[in-house]
Amino acid sequence: MKKLLTIVVCGGNLGELAENPYDEVEFLYTENNENDIPSLLKQAKGKYIYLLPSGYSLCDLHMMVSVLGDKDSDLVSFSHGTAAKNSLFKGLNFKDNNCAFLFDVFSALEAKSITKTLYTPVCKSGEDAKFDEGVKESILIACAEFKKVKAKLSKEVYAHVSDMLISMLTEFYILAMLAIRGGEYSADKLTEFDAKLKGEIVLFLALEKRFPVTKLEKLREKKFKISIFTAKKFKKYLTKKDA
Repeated sequence: MKKLLTIVVCGGNLGELAENPYDEVEFLYTENNENDIPSLLKQAKGKYIYLLPSGYSLCDLHMMVSVLGDKDSDLVSFSHGTAAKNSLFKGLNFKDNNCAFLFDVFSALEAKSITKTLYTPVCKSGEDAKFDEGVKESILIACAEFKKVKAKLSKEVYAHVSDMLISMLTEFYILAMLAIRGGEYSADKLTEFDAKLKGEIVLFLALEKRFPVTKLEKLREKKFKISIFTAKKFKKYLTKKDA
């Protein structure tokens, strides 16, 4: 039976919605650190697929179903995350780099149209964001692909993917600097990543322009070592982001 929506739960939380009241919605669950996403996508029966990330809860399924019910755009974005047409995921497989972030980005790069909404069917689950160094490889893969195909994208899809990348980069830098302050990560490693990102100059400059709390240029001058006051501001930003 064809469904309207497949929600792939990637460590996220269904909250009170674990009991699915909608025949047109199906839930699939990742295991093994999201490496099984390709096999789950092959099973998906939904017209749209939404990847529910770790650290977020599905808080209003009715709203999501209502919004998607009369849409036919390739992408439908919410205040956090995007539902993408099932067909956009066909053939996507990143081998050792399978992760929800890459599937979100690469499916969006295949899109021709997007409907943007401000609805919030997904919210933070209250868990603290955790630093994951492995994310940096996925970010660089996504940035390189964006650079390769950006000239072919519609203005709206270009802006959407750029926003996704800047959001992920911002969170990665903030969490990395908090990890450096806590002695859990090396400033040299973040400096090395920063140098690689400079090769994607459009995103590099956009990140500088939109970086929150303080100027990224000043943080580079300090080799990404932050004060206790900046750390508190970063933690407050992470708490409020996409709340």
